[in-house]
Amino acid sequence: MDSNQVTLTVGLAGVVGVLIGTLLGAVVNYWCTKKAEAWRNLENFRTQAYLDYMKTVANLANVKTNVKSESISEHEREQREFELDAEQLDAKARVFLYGTLDVIHALAELQKTDLDLEKPENRAVFCQMLCGMRRSYVTLGIIDRVKYFCRKPPLLADEIEWILSGKEDNIKH
Repeated sequence: MDSNQVTLTVGLAGVVGVLIGTLLGAVVNYWCTKKAEAWRNLENFRTQAYLDYMKTVANLANVKTNVKSESISEHEREQREFELDAEQLDAKARVFLYGTLDVIHALAELQKTDLDLEKPENRAVFCQMLCGMRRSYVTLGIIDRVKYFCRKPPLLADEIEWILSGKEDNIKH
């Protein structure tokens, strides 16, 4: 082999190496982008399911409160409860599809109760579900684990219960 052939071979090997590297980089980039997009979609679906469920719980409690204060008729209450029950069923189905296991278990436990959040035992299960919802974002790496949510789950559960009940003596110090 003369020096021209060696130079040509080395040059050609360099070009082929660059092409293979570029192609491999593009494939890895595509794969990583698709994975990130799938996680982002899961995160968005999970968040929306959690929010929709919480919204229906709050709205159902509001409807029941309004009946007690007689600001709406019995027929209006029944109609609104029927609509909210349908919305809640949809949200629960999405929680079962996209939610984390601890949230699904807590939701199943909550469904075994009479769903009256005025009762401390039901509120405790509800708080457990809320902690699971918040914890799901920590495990996904969305929020800084050291500084934020559910670092001390019992304290967080107490705080949630205090917020739900509106009674200051519910927080255990």
